[in-house]
Parts: sequence; structure tokens; C-alpha cells
Amino acid sequence: MNVWGTESRGYHIFGRTLLTAVLAVFFLGHTVSANESVTIKVGLYQNPPKIYREKDGSIQGFWPQLLDHMAENNGWKIEYVPCKWAGCLELLKNGGIDLMPDVAYTQKRAQLFDFSNPTVFVSWSIIYAGEGIDIETIFDLKGKKIAVLKENINHIGKSGISALLENFDLDCSFIEKESYEGVFRSIEEGQAHAGVVNIHFGSFNEGRFHVIRPPIIFQPIDISFAFPKAPHQNADIIQKINTDLTALKNDRNSIYYHLLQKYIQKNEKPRVPPWTKPLLIAAGCIVLFLLTVYIASKRQVARKTEQLRTELAVREMTERELFESKEKYRELVTEINDGIFATDNDGVFTFSNDLHAKMLGFGTKMEITGGCVTNIS
Repeated sequence: MNVWGTESRGYHIFGRTLLTAVLAVFFLGHTVSANESVTIKVGLYQNPPKIYREKDGSIQGFWPQLLDHMAENNGWKIEYVPCKWAGCLELLKNGGIDLMPDVAYTQKRAQLFDFSNPTVFVSWSIIYAGEGIDIETIFDLKGKKIAVLKENINHIGKSGISALLENFDLDCSFIEKESYEGVFRSIEEGQAHAGVVNIHFGSFNEGRFHVIRPPIIFQPIDISFAFPKAPHQNADIIQKINTDLTALKNDRNSIYYHLLQKYIQKNEKPRVPPWTKPLLIAAGCIVLFLLTVYIASKRQVARKTEQLRTELAVREMTERELFESKEKYRELVTEINDGIFATDNDGVFTFSNDLHAKMLGFGTKMEITGGCVTNIS
């Protein structure tokens, strides 16, 4: 009995030890797993200034810096997977990456991917042309070769360039490229007459290539994070990104608006057609000419007005002096003690003062009209 009891206690001790070890391994493993950072694989393609790899290997742009902020906030580790645009979408579709930034939302894509909500920002597409290529309106694209990014929404989307040209019954041919830089190179090298890029890439990179921007803008569209269509795997990441994005967009002083200004908005410079420059110069010259004429006319009117004022003042002074002279003469002629009269060459009276009138017997007043003298008092 004692032997059995001893053996039972031995098994009991062994069992407790084994259970303790199993629990220790479980909790230790759980603790390590909880403390490990989640690694998120992100598709990386060249689309400066939104997302790109520098020559020194660093990842730059709006999306990487926004993701860095979210990763720091949630304890994630970001692992970038380089790929071309079409390849990035294929990796996302197959679960080869966990997240793809800078993806335009469409109903068709929503059947393949999950998207962040709210939208990150709104973008649109623009046309570029080669130097010397006369393209001012959408109708000028008829018969042209147009370079586009392969599998990009601004080419094959519902409101992309293909659908837009089809709506206007304009026949064109398309040259698909693996990158937006390839689109610009094909324009510069004469392979294509024109090309389609997004507004942000165009504004940021147009100075590096011999291209011009006609005033053709189309397809405003929402841009978001995209995830593989696997809610049970991505639910936590999507929820945290949505929460962070909502908070950042509600705070006008957040890093979101700082990055938006740094990479997106400052490059959204409005463009005007090339012919507007000489038109503005001509308009400016006309305005300058009219302004010069106006100023000269105003000065001339001012001088003329001042001259008239001077002449009027002189005339008033002359008339006043003449009146005063007449008054003095009248007083002199009236009050003098001599008879004063005047005659013309024929001896006809033309003037007679009161004293002279009395001397002639006409009282104190007489009127001389046409040489005839009439007594009036």
C-alpha cells in the first residue's frame, strides 16, 4: 500500500510538473507572439511624388510617410515589395502583399479588393503631348498614338481615356507602358504623340522631360488603400487604418495635412494653354496703352482746365478794371464844371455831358441818336 501510495504521489507530481511546463510554454509563446510586431507587406511602384524609391534605396513620398506614422502608432513593421503597377495589383489579388496604396476606387475593383474608408484624397488624370504636337482639345487626339500605364484606371476605367475617346467617336491607338516614366519617355522619344498620367506625377515630373501639357483634364476619382479580398485576415489592419485615417483627417494640424501639402497640393499647379501667354501679353499692352492715354488725357484736361481758370480770372479782373475805369470816367465827366461833348468827322454829336446839355438848352438830359439830339428831361 505504501508503495502504491508512493507511486501515486510520484505520478501526481510528474503530472503537475508536466502541466506547469505546458502552461508555461503556452503563455510564454503567447506573450512573445503578442509582443512581436505585425509585418505588413506593401506593394511599391514608382509614382513620385506619391510613392517611390530614391537612388539611395530609401522609400519616399506621401504614402510611405503616412504608412510610417500608422505603423508607429500600431506597432507594425512595413516590408515593401517592389513591383510594376500591373504586377502590384496581381500580387494584391493573390494575397502576395497585404496592402497596396494609391489605388483608385471603382465598383469593378471593389469586387476584387477591400478599400479603406474614408477616401485618402481625390485625384484626376491629364494629357501630355510631345513638343510641337498641336493638341489643345480632346478632338485633337483623333488618329494619335497615346501612351498609357498598363492596367491603369485612367486608361481602361469607366471614365478613362479609352471610354472618353469612344464617347466622342475618336479613333486612337494606345501604347501600354509599365510605368508613368515610360509614358513620358515614349512621348519624348516620339513613339507616342501624347500620353496619360495622373495630375500629381505630371506636375512633379514634367520638368524632367520634353513634354507639354494641353488643357485637358478628366476623370476625378477617389484614391485609397486597397487590401486583398480576405476579411478574416485583414479585418484588424483595415479597422486600424480606417480609425487612424478618420482621426488624421479630422485634425487640421495632423501629419496627414502636412504630407498632403508637401507632396500633393503644392504640385497641383493650374496650367493654361500656351496661346494664353501671348494673349495676356497683348492684353497687358492694350491695358498699358489705355492707361497711358487715360493719364495723358487726364493731365491734358487738368492743364486745359487750369488754363481756362486763369483766362477766366484774367477776364474777370479786366472787366472789373474796365468797369472801375468807366465808373471813374463817368464820375469825372458828370461832376466836372465844363461842358464836354464829342462829335464825329461830320460834326455830328456823339456824346454830351449834363452841363453841355444845359448849355444847349436841353435841360439836364438829352439823347443823341444818329446825330439827332432829343430833350428827355
